[in-house]
Amino acid sequence: MSQMLALLLIVAILYIGDAISVRTKAWIPSVFVCAVLFLIGYWTFFPKDIVSVAGIGTPGCSHDDVFAHYEYGHIAFSQRIS
Repeated sequence: MSQMLALLLIVAILYIGDAISVRTKAWIPSVFVCAVLFLIGYWTFFPKDIVSVAGIGTPGCSHDDVFAHYEYGHIAFSQRIS
């Protein structure tokens, strides 16, 4: 599956969920509709890694960056205490 097709499928599911939620005045939540559509998609024809194929990963940083920020904050906090 190409990256553009994977992204198109994800955006289409989000659009369908939002459209149903707007038409039912949020009686049926968009998150529920998206979850059901993703579940059906994974059971039938979606690849297991559709989100990573689409290029949608962890926003902003990796796990190493989070660890570095934690360490820096810990050092700054311990210096303020002493």
